[in-house]
Amino acid sequence: MTKPARETARSLLLKLQRDLRRASIDELIRLIGSEHFKRVKECDIRAVAQYGALEFDGEHFFERAFSTGKEAASSLALAHVIGPEVVLEDLRSLRSSGFGPDPLSEREPGAVAPPTGSTVKPEPR
Repeated sequence: MTKPARETARSLLLKLQRDLRRASIDELIRLIGSEHFKRVKECDIRAVAQYGALEFDGEHFFERAFSTGKEAASSLALAHVIGPEVVLEDLRSLRSSGFGPDPLSEREPGAVAPPTGSTVKPEPR
């Protein structure tokens, strides 16, 4: 892969990761950092994009309904293209920054959570 193509893929990855929920970030880190990542095929990435779960040797990934499927699947695909180490580094940085909406909240993807101790409640839909 050429350097410009790699930079374009990395830019796309960073843009997609902004909408990941914390639970998806954790699942991506767990899967990409495991021995199972080498076994992830295109059909598995498509399943995640369609909010499906994956299973490798009895270990389940992306079982929760609040996983952001499209963004997670794109991150998996890009990990194959630009390398799992690069994607893991970005995901770990994102997680440690506290970025990413609470997976159990009613907020839209990309929304910022209110400060801890806040009395702001999600509006009913």
